[in-house]
Amino acid sequence: MKILIWKTEYQVTLDCSDVRLSVMVEEKYDIHSWRADFTSKYVEEITQKSRSPMDFTSFVILFDEALKLKQTDSRRKDIYLDLLSSSDLELLRGGTPS
Repeated sequence: MKILIWKTEYQVTLDCSDVRLSVMVEEKYDIHSWRADFTSKYVEEITQKSRSPMDFTSFVILFDEALKLKQTDSRRKDIYLDLLSSSDLELLRGGTPS
């Protein structure tokens, strides 16, 4: 599905099984792309650490819903999706970007 984040269009592809979520994000007008695979165990552990615990299936449903909201440019206060670079993450951790 196509989504717009920070005025940049991306193609997002999800591939999911009972034990793994694969996410592919490609910038539409550039060669930049990102791909990651997450095990169900890892997803459940990271939701625990974020203080919003949920099982793998619930996370995948929520993630898909967030993508659909981005696709239609709809707004909901309880679901939000953004793309962050490694520099963005470093700033959130309180460090200096590399």
